[in-house]
Amino acid sequence: MPPLLRQILLTLLGIIVGAMANMATLKVGMMVIPFPAGFDQNTPEGIEGAMQQFTIAHFFVPFLAHALGTLLGAFVAAKWSGTQSRLPALIVAATFFIGGVMMVMQIPSTPTWFMALDLIVAYFPMAYLAHAITSKQHH
Repeated sequence: MPPLLRQILLTLLGIIVGAMANMATLKVGMMVIPFPAGFDQNTPEGIEGAMQQFTIAHFFVPFLAHALGTLLGAFVAAKWSGTQSRLPALIVAATFFIGGVMMVMQIPSTPTWFMALDLIVAYFPMAYLAHAITSKQHH
């Protein structure tokens, strides 16, 4: 397989794996830390309506989902793409970062501290960590 095609396919696989990890973390997290009763967690409007009832624990779940999804997706892209470049991991992070920005734009009552934590820590640092882990494994 040509190296560029391999890098593209493994980056796409990283995005898929990361999205699956994100969704799985959210599902498990919602069982461990249930959301307040009577709101629709499947729409931005439903989440917006319940935001005032959230505790810090409720924000931990999406942060963890975003960070783990990015870390695992970037790890897949960095580990098996056949390049020492950070680019595959960073593309995964950029994809999820765009999703994170879209999320906070759709839910304007998201606390500023959570937006900052999520957008600053959950994406690009996780890609750098994934790349660093895979780089050490190559040596």
